[in-house]
Amino acid sequence: MLTSLKQVKKGFTIIELLIVIAIIVILAGLVLTNIQGAQAQARDSARIQNIGSIRTQLEVYHNDNNAYPQTFTASDINAEEDALEDPRGSDSIEILAAVADEAAAETAVTGAVTDDTDGTAAYAYAAYPTGCTNDCTGYVLGTYTEQAQDDGNNYVIEIGLANE
Repeated sequence: MLTSLKQVKKGFTIIELLIVIAIIVILAGLVLTNIQGAQAQARDSARIQNIGSIRTQLEVYHNDNNAYPQTFTASDINAEEDALEDPRGSDSIEILAAVADEAAAETAVTGAVTDDTDGTAAYAYAAYPTGCTNDCTGYVLGTYTEQAQDDGNNYVIEIGLANE
């Protein structure tokens, strides 16, 4: 009687298991990257919406007072408290000293808006001209964005309507 020396193998080889694990790791990495990108985009949208809300309230203030404030809080401009809150929880806007003109204000604001992950203000505001208090003629408002905008910058700037 002939007996077979060949044994039947059951299960997977180590190579097959490693290939499957590698494929799973690659797919998980792709999914996590897409989720993080979507979260950053959502935070950027919230920041842009917040400065739009602040801008609207500053324009209402201008209509009522015929000038922009040099400094303000949410209650000063009748804005919702969370309008000044960054999507990551930072609750601040950096009010810069009044500057000479719109170009100087834009330079100051773009220099001030920084990555919100370091705990600094995600929003910045600069009024002008120099020395104004509650009689400013214009302002620039800005926010940091995690993703580059259409113009290639990682920030968004809003300028007072009285200046456009």
